[in-house]
Amino acid sequence: MRATHLEELIKTFQVGDLLKQNLANLSGGQQQRFNALLAVLHKPQLIIFDELTTGLDLELQFKILKYIQKLKESHQHTLILVSHSPEEIDLLADRLVLIKNGRIFADYLLPEVKSQFKTTRHLLERFFKNELFSNIKHA
Repeated sequence: MRATHLEELIKTFQVGDLLKQNLANLSGGQQQRFNALLAVLHKPQLIIFDELTTGLDLELQFKILKYIQKLKESHQHTLILVSHSPEEIDLLADRLVLIKNGRIFADYLLPEVKSQFKTTRHLLERFFKNELFSNIKHA
């Protein structure tokens, strides 16, 4: 790993002042930043983010989302994003899979979401109001 890569991550995720602290003593948002940094540190082919920006201030959200968007655009990684944020989904996802009762309930490509529901937020509103029908045929 190049030192410049690590320096970029430390700057992007704003963890420089936290490096010498015990992780157990950090706030939820600080731990979230470390988790996201660790997920991308060694440039794995598969990266899973669970509620990537939860607990982060807006400025840091923008910074991290911009970094993750660059990762996505590089086409060198597969990203799985677990999120309840429509904006995060719109920015980072190519595909939206909804899980209900432990099973895949719906599966859409983002262009389908836009054409059928106008926005991801509208689709999710319908899903949480139980107004969305499954597009999955279970065997």
